[in-house]
Amino acid sequence: MIITRCKVKCQPGKAEQAITAFRGVSAASQRLEGTMRGLLVGVLLVTTLGACATVPTTARWDDSAARAAGAAVREMAQAFETMNLERVKTALAHDGFVATYELDLEGKPVRLGSRDEVIGYAEAIIAEMKKVGGRLKVDIGSLDCRATSTIGYCSMDYEFSATMPDGTKISQPSRTSFVLRRGDDGWKVTSWHTSLSQLPAPPPSHSR
Repeated sequence: MIITRCKVKCQPGKAEQAITAFRGVSAASQRLEGTMRGLLVGVLLVTTLGACATVPTTARWDDSAARAAGAAVREMAQAFETMNLERVKTALAHDGFVATYELDLEGKPVRLGSRDEVIGYAEAIIAEMKKVGGRLKVDIGSLDCRATSTIGYCSMDYEFSATMPDGTKISQPSRTSFVLRRGDDGWKVTSWHTSLSQLPAPPPSHSR
């Protein structure tokens, strides 16, 4: 607020002119502030809409990421085949893990509800096979993967087999779907589901 005092005698009409001029300057200042606010709002709106426009509405598939995810699946399969429990642990994600479904050596479904349960299951199979002197084999037929930069899934057809020292062989033609995530530690498996890809052979018939 401006207070004007006349210490000398004011000329007629000068005070009214000064007040009118002050009001004009004040109105111009308000219009300028309004214009600046409008420009600022416009810039923010354009920036926001531009950011929204860059958000992908569909998955951005990455062939390089898919190959890396496939390599992680092969690494896990090899870890089981060589019965290397530490490599199995390394292949599993510590975060985001969900229930996994596997088949035991008799072809029965097994639900593994956590990473620790998967490790316990693998440890038991590896220990039993080493105890009896058996061998495991994962013969991969096909492996197809799709992935974005952070999430991937793979479908693997293969034959899993366990061979005992006496030559007895348990064979399971199988298909497994894997889910993986990419983090600072690379591509890791967060879940999988295994089922038989072929019906087991019927038991031999015994003629009377």
